[in-house]
Amino acid sequence: MDEIVIRLRPKHVERLIFIVVILLLLGVVFWQRGLTPFSTETKTTASAVAEEVKAADTVATKTEVATEEAVESLVKEDPEKIEDPVVEEPIVEAEEEIVAEEVIDNTPKATSGKRTFTITDIETTIKGEDWAKLNTFNLKIENGLSGINITYKVYIYNSGDTASDNPFETVILRQIEDGEIYDEVQKIAEKVHGESFNEIDEDKKLKVVFENSAGNTLETIVMNFKAS
Repeated sequence: MDEIVIRLRPKHVERLIFIVVILLLLGVVFWQRGLTPFSTETKTTASAVAEEVKAADTVATKTEVATEEAVESLVKEDPEKIEDPVVEEPIVEAEEEIVAEEVIDNTPKATSGKRTFTITDIETTIKGEDWAKLNTFNLKIENGLSGINITYKVYIYNSGDTASDNPFETVILRQIEDGEIYDEVQKIAEKVHGESFNEIDEDKKLKVVFENSAGNTLETIVMNFKAS
């Protein structure tokens, strides 16, 4: 058996309620006046009530029509005012890809398989009539062996003589790493002990003895120079 579905619009429900209320009021009036349903006064009152109901229905219909027209007019004037529902999408943060930069070491390496010492560019300063100072010399060490701590001793003497037992200076270098090429100016004039020498007219010799941390001699270099 098919179901019967009755659908009522809101305005029909309002009218029905209004009519029921009017009929209840009429019943009260009839009861108070003792009128019969078929009396002239009853007919007149019922007619008036019907007119009022009709007028109320007309007003309700006009109001509904005016409301619909106002909505349509608003849409025509500015469609953007009728906003679509906003759907918030989840924010997905892009993962930053971290790429490790490859560090390329372009530092020259000693690959000879041995350890060599080189002294160049000896510089002196004449300080008086018969004395001078050793200022600097350049020291280059190519360490093709394992890392090592190096100390060197500086001697200055005349070409025809032999070096004394006491060095002018003793300098402790930092550790020279495996494969490292150490190439730096040695500022002897800034050291604490004396590096002055006399008899500046004589040819001089610079002797540098290199030792490891145990005091064993690694290399000895003797260079000729003249004060200038």
